[in-house]
Amino acid sequence: MTMQSVRRKLSKADFRKHAEFRRWVRKFLANSEANAKNLGLAGSQYTLLLAVKGAAEDTAPNIAALADQLLVESHSVVEMVDRCEKIGLLERFRQGDDQRLVFVRLTELGHEMVEKVATKNREEIMEALPTLLEFLRGLV
Repeated sequence: MTMQSVRRKLSKADFRKHAEFRRWVRKFLANSEANAKNLGLAGSQYTLLLAVKGAAEDTAPNIAALADQLLVESHSVVEMVDRCEKIGLLERFRQGDDQRLVFVRLTELGHEMVEKVATKNREEIMEALPTLLEFLRGLV
């Protein structure tokens, strides 16, 4: 892809492809929330569990890192963690010299739930992959 192709004026077909792609993203997110709901999770709870599970291999995320990942304020993450902790999906802990930092990790139940939803979501992505790739090719 050249800079010239990126800078060219968008055609009606380009806008249609963009709209179709955004529709696919919204549909995927709606299906993901439905998959979470089928297991008794709110979509935001699944998103939080996924952010914790997807944290760097050898580190547990803290509240600030999760807020950054989820594009929300820290106080919102604290509320989400509170709710997930109450139902046994997450636990807080402190480590190291700075006891002010609060880290979060999945419980066994949290691991099970995020695995189930993510597996179902991946199946849906794989099913839609040919269409998704066509959308992506059409966007450039």
